[in-house]
Amino acid sequence: MLFEGIKKIQEKYGVEIPKEYNDFILKTDMFDYYNKKINIQNQEYEIGHFLKTGDSSTDLYEWYLLRDPMYKDYLTIAFCIYDEEIAIKVKGEDKGKIVLLIGEDETEEVEYNIIEIANNFTEFLNIIS
Repeated sequence: MLFEGIKKIQEKYGVEIPKEYNDFILKTDMFDYYNKKINIQNQEYEIGHFLKTGDSSTDLYEWYLLRDPMYKDYLTIAFCIYDEEIAIKVKGEDKGKIVLLIGEDETEEVEYNIIEIANNFTEFLNIIS
């Protein structure tokens, strides 16, 4: 079964969200991985929570997809403790890759560094398990 909110976003914006992510989010509580530490490029990050399912979360998924045209190819799916975001590449080349978005707020505008975590969601699950 496909999470209805994800299905709406896929249809409305023409993005591809991996089935593995849909399956994961339907059977996982948003805080199941709270404080889980992952090492990315010799830097440790702590997962805070995943976005959950439900009508209000559909709005959040949509907001993260549309918030900045520069990141329209990425859909945020989780947050780390210090506001880093874990996202899926949902458009363009390398669809399905999982990345870390790290915001740098040195001015009033936020710029993101994009760091690859995994080639796909299954590989990402192996990293966090």
